[in-house]
Amino acid sequence: FDLAPGRSDGRLAGVLCSETGPSQRMVNAVKSCVANPQDVRPLLVQGQPAPGLTATKLSGASDRYKIAVSEDGIYRLTGADLAGAGIDLSAIDVSHLSLKNLGQEVPIMLKDGGDGSFDDADYILFWGEAPDSEFTNDNIYWLSFDDSGAYRMQESDAHPTGTAQVATSFVETLHIEQDNVYWQNIPNGEGEDHYFYSKVTAPDTEVFPLDLYNLSPQPFDATFVAEFRGRTDVDEVDPDHHTQIILNDQVIDDRTWNGQIKFVQSVTGPQSMLAAGRNELKINYPGDLTFLDQVYLNYVQVTYLATFVATEGVLTFSPQETGRTEFRIGGFPSDDILVFDVTDPLAVRYLGNTSVEADGDGYLVSFEDDSSPNKRYLVLDNSVVKTGLSLTLDVPSSLRSPDNRADYIIISHADLIEAAQGIAQHHAAKGEAVLVADVEDIYDEFNFGVKSPDAIRDFLKYAYENFSPPPPTDVLLVGDANMDYKNRIGHEVDFVPTHVHNDPDPNRIGETPGDNWFVCVDGSDILPDMNIGRICARRASDVDDALAKIEAYDNGQASGDWLHRVLFVADNEGVSVSLNQMLSTGFLPEDYSATQINYNDYGSSESANQEIMSSINEGCLLLNYTGHGNVNRWAKGMFDSGDVGQLENGDKMPFVIMLTCLNGFFPMWDSTACLGDVFARVAGKGAIASWAPTSVDTASNHQILARTFFEAVFYDFNCYLGAATTVAKVRGYAQAGYISYFDEIVKTFTLFGDPGLALAVPTAPSSPRLIVWTDRDTYYAGQTVNVDVMLENTGGESMQVDAYLALYFNGALLYYPSFGLDPSPIQVDLPPFLKLRLRATSLMVPSPAPAGNYTFFAALTQPGDMSKFIGGISQAQFEVR
Repeated sequence: FDLAPGRSDGRLAGVLCSETGPSQRMVNAVKSCVANPQDVRPLLVQGQPAPGLTATKLSGASDRYKIAVSEDGIYRLTGADLAGAGIDLSAIDVSHLSLKNLGQEVPIMLKDGGDGSFDDADYILFWGEAPDSEFTNDNIYWLSFDDSGAYRMQESDAHPTGTAQVATSFVETLHIEQDNVYWQNIPNGEGEDHYFYSKVTAPDTEVFPLDLYNLSPQPFDATFVAEFRGRTDVDEVDPDHHTQIILNDQVIDDRTWNGQIKFVQSVTGPQSMLAAGRNELKINYPGDLTFLDQVYLNYVQVTYLATFVATEGVLTFSPQETGRTEFRIGGFPSDDILVFDVTDPLAVRYLGNTSVEADGDGYLVSFEDDSSPNKRYLVLDNSVVKTGLSLTLDVPSSLRSPDNRADYIIISHADLIEAAQGIAQHHAAKGEAVLVADVEDIYDEFNFGVKSPDAIRDFLKYAYENFSPPPPTDVLLVGDANMDYKNRIGHEVDFVPTHVHNDPDPNRIGETPGDNWFVCVDGSDILPDMNIGRICARRASDVDDALAKIEAYDNGQASGDWLHRVLFVADNEGVSVSLNQMLSTGFLPEDYSATQINYNDYGSSESANQEIMSSINEGCLLLNYTGHGNVNRWAKGMFDSGDVGQLENGDKMPFVIMLTCLNGFFPMWDSTACLGDVFARVAGKGAIASWAPTSVDTASNHQILARTFFEAVFYDFNCYLGAATTVAKVRGYAQAGYISYFDEIVKTFTLFGDPGLALAVPTAPSSPRLIVWTDRDTYYAGQTVNVDVMLENTGGESMQVDAYLALYFNGALLYYPSFGLDPSPIQVDLPPFLKLRLRATSLMVPSPAPAGNYTFFAALTQPGDMSKFIGGISQAQFEVR
């Protein structure tokens, strides 16, 4: 045999320890949850990419500029706008000017003076639309200079011929809706609107001025609509609610209705009830049915017949006529009037050669087109074309590169990403492959630049299936979130959004946030396929503080007797005390001490609080609270978020487990910080991390979760926070019998902290082994025998070993790397949790082929003593013919 041409000589010394395998954490975690752990590794191979994931990738290589659009309308983008964004106008080839939205070409109207150049005063016009999204107010358009050329807006000759029918009116709808009030737990709220104009307690009256200056004199039945949601539902009273629609001080509709339903109150009457100019529509709540009548108002709406008169220089309408029709529209301040057919946003037409004439104090435009009721026209004065667009140069990213490899993924926001690099460097120094992704880059590559939590999961799914193996193990979201994605209520911060699902159980909270959904990327189940945590940073200093705590804990400052103490806190419920006693007596190793603080053992909340504070300050490995709670406090005033700032525990930081309700509800719309976040985010003290739910649940489910967590840490040695919490969820889900109620435990328990941080507990004993195999069973002359090895250390301790690889044939044992008769061990320092696969050597079968059966042997031994094997002997047999 000869070394294959161009192949390495296979010398592995110094290479075996060049990289660690953090994905071993996930292997160990999964092994903790199944009955056939020996079969786990083949199950963790990467799957095939999901269909459709690549459809959102932005194509092309030229510079791209992002343009945010938040309202429907015609927009003007000038040469001066482009120059202000740093674009060299002299280098622009206008024939290549291109605009896209959601991956589709958007037609543009180019006004360059016909000279082929693009100057400061030149411009393009395009139709932009507000996004159809629950996550953002900004639709993203992409300006580029592509070789494929530009998609130009079609122009039609719309000059009136005088022979077409003339439209005199159209049906107009005035819709008044604002998102001022949020109702989280609407009954059967899946897919329903949770934001309302107002919440009203009867008796009350709301007034809506209606300015209607273009009423048609033709007979028409106008329609008045108000949509409500009943808030109260009094069992002894039916109906609960009484609402009236009043127009110009006349009651035009009076209804009673019952329960927490969506109720649409609609009445039709002659348009003559409306006055030209100011009208007043009132919604009255008499409050005469029950002691408490509460209602949410969603919107009011008036539909009437209007004449063709522009308001503030613009009119948008759909015609009633079918066939060739002339339209005459007045009320414009100048004779520079533009007409567009905006029926299809991707095929907007400019209607040119219109007729403009003076009309009183203003101007009137006439145009003709093939009309139908499904068409939509926009007519506007040139002075009201939308301007002032901001162009942002896109910095290309490569999140879709198949060459990417990551054990640990950090997703953050531009305001925090520089600070997040510190966490990345901390993990990279431990040998992990770390990828830091700007959430804006994720939106760009996976949702055409438009904000969406779906894009984050699509990215993680893509990474799991397509990155160089092994798949990522840990995901850390760095940045606070707000489940009011559009900032309607005013919290403002939504750096890395979370996912919100609707819990249909009327005893729960309805719309429920949770990060677990992001890492459910393999199959349709709710079980996490990667470990995930979040640092709810609102400023870069929050990230710096988190890193300082992680480094202090990781770098050995977490030491001392306090690491063998566990603090159990319970409220006044007997079930809480019993759960803590079960955990302390049945799941703690003998060398750990347990401290029990039960509310009923103290005379007051103040006394219990002082004992909790003192015990935390003394230090404990784990703090387990069981009992009632809310977003920022535990029951009976025992402890709340304000107490965290008063702690003096310094580096003696516990991992805090909160078996309660809502302590992990972090994406509050009113900027309230949850206790789980405050515990983890406080600088230089508090908790090293915490684990708390964003929803409510039962003590029985909390008991299952706590038991499986303690098993994972103290029996299975899953000391990494991400792995331990993931194992607890998966194993708890199985032990709960897959009951639907435990679904919410899996979905909502949130890790506030670093999923790659290891608790300061003893780790599993090291169990190294060396495995060898060849790429085929049979070889012929001229073929290459590729020999691969896998070096593993499944434990958490470092070891020194000697590694041997040998080829056996015809009674002789030939030792790698020289393949001589003398044993040649490779001395290896094994780091914890190593999993390293590499090509050991490649041998060419000579001609004529030395036919026979061959065997490669691989083994680890104690240093200097090849008779003391560690982890058994691996062999790979093959035949040469």
